[in-house]
Amino acid sequence: MLLLKDDVQRIVNLGFKEDFFAVNVRGFNVLRNSNGRCVFHDGAQCTIYPNRPLGCRLYPVIFDENLNRPVKDGLCPFRAEFPLQFKAKEESARLYLKLLDERQTNDEKKNESRTCLRCNTLNSADSKFCNKCGLPIDNATVMQMDTARARMDELLNKLTENPEKLEKLL
Repeated sequence: MLLLKDDVQRIVNLGFKEDFFAVNVRGFNVLRNSNGRCVFHDGAQCTIYPNRPLGCRLYPVIFDENLNRPVKDGLCPFRAEFPLQFKAKEESARLYLKLLDERQTNDEKKNESRTCLRCNTLNSADSKFCNKCGLPIDNATVMQMDTARARMDELLNKLTENPEKLEKLL
């Protein structure tokens, strides 16, 4: 089941960690399954029913990407018991468009940020160093540091070769 940001936040507010119940699939947050069912289904019922995601509220109506329209899920054993009403179709289409918009926004944010290779922390696009571990983010910064370090070594070597200059500086 696809998750909106609002769904994720609502479930996090219940005290669950996002990585317990959500996984990223092709840019969408999706409810994690365990033993063939949603992690919130205990075998008899949904344990977060009043706070369940919008997609779960609309189920068995889903948006079929291939047909480009809402349909009843062919995998639902109770689909015949639910009429496909206009309101459910409209809400399903709206949900799908919102999910696409959120995925696009997430992709744009990822393009604006930089991930540290050491600790996987996301940093702003203009960061030269990781905000968490301090590792240089890109090769240009590493090159600048190496050049500065080489220049500093050169200067220190010159100072140690000439004790009189070193004495004057101290």
